[in-house]
Amino acid sequence: MDYKGIIDWFVEKAKEKQILIILIALLAVLYIDRTKFETKIDFLEHRQLSTDSLYVARLNSVVADFQKEIDACNHDRIQEYIKQSIFYQKKLEDMAKRTDDLYQEIKKIKSQ
Repeated sequence: MDYKGIIDWFVEKAKEKQILIILIALLAVLYIDRTKFETKIDFLEHRQLSTDSLYVARLNSVVADFQKEIDACNHDRIQEYIKQSIFYQKKLEDMAKRTDDLYQEIKKIKSQ
């Protein structure tokens, strides 16, 4: 197809309608630009979604790592609490035994 010939014929036949030709050409250019613009917007939206999902994945990974650290710290604190609890339980039992021994001695002394 000879596009130049078709355009020349159209221009010759429509000399009085040159404004119409200019408008048609302008609309064609705008349509092509709009199509390219829409393609670019679609690409940018897809890229943004991809970037967002990447950041969400990284954030979830960081949160999971922090949660592991918090759990480990809490585990250590609980173990320390259990050790202290056992230590003070033994001390309390020793004090109770000593108190009972002293009570028994006082009871012996009073009974003599």
